[in-house]
Amino acid sequence: LVVDKTGRNVLVANYGGGNVAVLPIGPDGRLKPASSVRAHEGSGPNTGRQDKPHAHGIYLDAAERFALSPDLGADRVFVYRFDAAKGTLEPHGAAPLAPGSGPRHLAFHPSGTSLYVINELLSTVTTFSYDADKGALTSLQTVSALPAGFAGTSSTAEIAASADGRGGTDGTPDNLHFSFFVRADFAKAHWPAGVQTELRDLRRERAVGGD
Repeated sequence: LVVDKTGRNVLVANYGGGNVAVLPIGPDGRLKPASSVRAHEGSGPNTGRQDKPHAHGIYLDAAERFALSPDLGADRVFVYRFDAAKGTLEPHGAAPLAPGSGPRHLAFHPSGTSLYVINELLSTVTTFSYDADKGALTSLQTVSALPAGFAGTSSTAEIAASADGRGGTDGTPDNLHFSFFVRADFAKAHWPAGVQTELRDLRRERAVGGD
């Protein structure tokens, strides 16, 4: 979930229901009934996990004009126009991922011109360019989040971008693996393969510190 800059709305993603919603915040801090609910559509080839939509997160861009929701079941990132004054979400298209990817979470590059989607089912990271004026996504690249030659079972959990835009992290909880990616060219929105580091204990949430 995410609270908008006005402090008047909470945007939520409902995994089981396959939808996203806006809940207005009252003067006393309590949540009011949903002012907007949008159901996702679609499914994927992984019948055990993708039989229906599963909205896995919702994110606002820097200007908070658009909200983006990766859907694990539909293999898409849904885009909505967000109106903070009205507390509404209006459909604005969707960007597809490779079949069976299972997009889980995303992270914006600090520049706001690109973003990275962590794909739970294929353990990959997809880079998109982002046009903030149009709320449009263009797929640029997909790389593996796993070590070369890995042949076991895996799934990914979280992704975060560093504040300086030089890199980011992702987590694969099933095989306790952690990846750090380094951008080779800051002027382009590509995320090449980076350094892989094994960890003994990895949680589902991951953040990048200022250092």
